Amino acid sequence: GWWAATGDFRHALNIAIAVLIITCPCALGLAVPAVSTAAVSRLFNAGFLVRHATALERLAEVTRIVFDKTGTLTRPTVQLPKGITTTDKSIAKALAQTSFHPLSRALTTALADIPAAIVTEISEVAGQGVSGSYEGQTVQLGRGSWLEADHTGLCLRVGDNTPIPLEVPEALRIGVADAIQELDLPCEIVTGDTDAPAQALAAQLSLPVISNATPETKIERLDALSDAGERVLMIGDGLNDTAALAKAHASIAPSTALEASRNAADIVILKDSFADLPLIIRVARATRRLSQQNFGIAALYNCIAIPIALAGYATPLAAALAMSVSSLTVLANAQRMRFVR
Repeated sequence: GWWAATGDFRHALNIAIAVLIITCPCALGLAVPAVSTAAVSRLFNAGFLVRHATALERLAEVTRIVFDKTGTLTRPTVQLPKGITTTDKSIAKALAQTSFHPLSRALTTALADIPAAIVTEISEVAGQGVSGSYEGQTVQLGRGSWLEADHTGLCLRVGDNTPIPLEVPEALRIGVADAIQELDLPCEIVTGDTDAPAQALAAQLSLPVISNATPETKIERLDALSDAGERVLMIGDGLNDTAALAKAHASIAPSTALEASRNAADIVILKDSFADLPLIIRVARATRRLSQQNFGIAALYNCIAIPIALAGYATPLAAALAMSVSSLTVLANAQRMRFVR
């Protein structure tokens, strides 16, 4: 157009080059990656590993949080009854060490000095327990209802003998109470644990609870919340949480979780404390906000600079400087992520 209007090819070519430089989408291309990189770095420094590219985008959309209990909100320990024999202990250890359930890990730790018995044909029923064969008799370790015991908690059964109850006192994970108070989202507990300990923890944290939940129950609860318009963040660690972690809109697992649960989660918490859990939500929301701001900066730059270049008021050098300034502005805005607390 300028060549046709003025007949000056060199002037027209300079204007064309300036326009091409200004419209180079550097700032637009940096808008999201710059913020995402800063956000992932910010979370890693705080002890959180982001595993999926879209995790922060989905976390920013979360409207409700569902917690597992044992191994997630609490850290269990096991107390063995005084009358339990060495043989029973060795059988319990053999069964416990084949499972990644938090109670099994706690029992294995409690029996660290006891050699494991030779138990064969071991199989695990998710959310119920572990069974095997020892010297021709069936041995089982799991919830009392599964073993038809009077005790509803963790029990050991050897052959046809009466199930032996194992006491499992639990301690609240560090930072959980503070994190739940600070979170600005509705929360609830969905656990496979029995009513009494589940209700006790729910009362302590002032949260609603669903107890005796199987893996299927957890999926059904997530589906019900999703159908109600909720975008759920699932936080869990066990084998019975894996499907729920994969099903949820977003998911988080502690580093002590089963490998399958960690693989299904969007973010893994690398430290024992949950105190900084609300930081994940704040960083995710800041990521979305800063990305939108960067798009706005890039669009505003083009809206102002392109007409100036088309009008012939920008040389190629000035256009290159303006493009660089816009890219630096986007990068500087992304660095505001380090101030998110």
